[in-house]
Amino acid sequence: MGFWDVVNTVGNVVENSVEAVADTVDDVVEVVTETAQEVVDGAAEVAQDIDPTNGFLAAPIVLVTGIVSGALQAVGDLSHNLAAIVSAMGGIVGALLRWDLGAALDRLGDLGIHLLDTVGIAFRFVTAGYFIGAIKNQADKASLRRYVKRLIEETFSNNLDQRDTILQTLGLVPLRLFRWMVPAEHHLMRMDSQRLDQGPYPLWQMHTDGVLDLFVMAGLAPYRWSRQFNRPDTAVVEVTEDGTDAFWPITRERIDQYLDSRGRDVRLRVYAMTRRTASEKMDVARRKLKRMAIYLDWNDPLTFASFRPFTTVDIDVEETSGTSTDANGNSFTYRYVHAYQFNFRLSDTFLMNQGLRNGDANEHCTVLAFAAFQFYESRLFGMMVPFGTTGIRLWATYHRDRWPQYGFRYVLGHEIGHYFGLNHANGIDNLMYSPMGNNWFPANILHYWLNREPAFTLDQGKAAWDFIVSDMRGCLTD
Repeated sequence: MGFWDVVNTVGNVVENSVEAVADTVDDVVEVVTETAQEVVDGAAEVAQDIDPTNGFLAAPIVLVTGIVSGALQAVGDLSHNLAAIVSAMGGIVGALLRWDLGAALDRLGDLGIHLLDTVGIAFRFVTAGYFIGAIKNQADKASLRRYVKRLIEETFSNNLDQRDTILQTLGLVPLRLFRWMVPAEHHLMRMDSQRLDQGPYPLWQMHTDGVLDLFVMAGLAPYRWSRQFNRPDTAVVEVTEDGTDAFWPITRERIDQYLDSRGRDVRLRVYAMTRRTASEKMDVARRKLKRMAIYLDWNDPLTFASFRPFTTVDIDVEETSGTSTDANGNSFTYRYVHAYQFNFRLSDTFLMNQGLRNGDANEHCTVLAFAAFQFYESRLFGMMVPFGTTGIRLWATYHRDRWPQYGFRYVLGHEIGHYFGLNHANGIDNLMYSPMGNNWFPANILHYWLNREPAFTLDQGKAAWDFIVSDMRGCLTD
């Protein structure tokens, strides 16, 4: 192993070790605070159910539980930010050891973002924003609970047994907690050199053609400055003889051996995201959907992600090119590498080939999400595909990574919002905001004082449940 391989390995070990420790501590705090939060929310709902004063005690109950909830949120947010700060510092050291100035600047930017966010957390705490925001959220949740209960009662008034079963399932009966447990599957796209190198477009050829750069994707070379802000947090690992991912970090020497031998001497796997990045996006989506009483039950555990395997889907790639005509009648040429540059128009074929969707009734009751490398429609960061070109309704969501993750960690939750019928909205305070055809403003600045980050509104929660009852009724009744 040469000098630079040693330096690169040390840099990766430093960065990965610091991130693993920081994330582990953060996960422990999150488990404790969320468990306490569930107890508080449950106590609030139960207390309102058994209120002997017919609503007179509702306001004090919301006030007390809101204050406790606000304190728990502050602890959780501060813990997460401190973990992110430590991880960013470890990332800076690791990147500098690898002589990856671009990654070092990325992590320096992350450090600055989280330091500013920590100041915001402190400001919200001392000015009571956490407590007032939590009180408002408790009131909104109680309002949504009443709305959904009335919606179910009215919709299923002709079938009382079915109505009562749904109310029981959703926790819309006394002494039960209002929540809908929704199974959710997340699949991390990966490219396996052993698989790809036997196909029409080998992984080593994609590197040679400049479609991708294995050194950059492994964090062993600087990204091109012109594309620095589009840098995803990918991972490249060596595969051992027994077919498992190697524990030790990949080196430039091993990637060189793979390229020189055209895949004969070394087997690689390339992941669209690191497990840590995928876990954070899934966790953000889970937390955001909870505000609408939709509890995503992900197939992969989100705590201690650095030490756990994730569900993956191996993709086959091939080059596609041709000519077409735009809306104005002008001809143009196109070229993309499917499925590395995923084309949403081929979503139904992809889903059926993978055996993940086939058009069965109510299969959409399981939320399906994919972490992709890139999209053919490069301006997009995510997509919810409700209809395929075959006319079969194969629901699925796709998302990709880019820097800064602080902002783009909300993309998966945004796409799942579409999954439950929500449309785009103006204002960057709204989780359904999209820069494509929507205005940054009017953004409710007060929202950030009350909530710290983008969220779904009460009206969006009601709209989502209107959609669930009308378009996903089978998920409630079967």
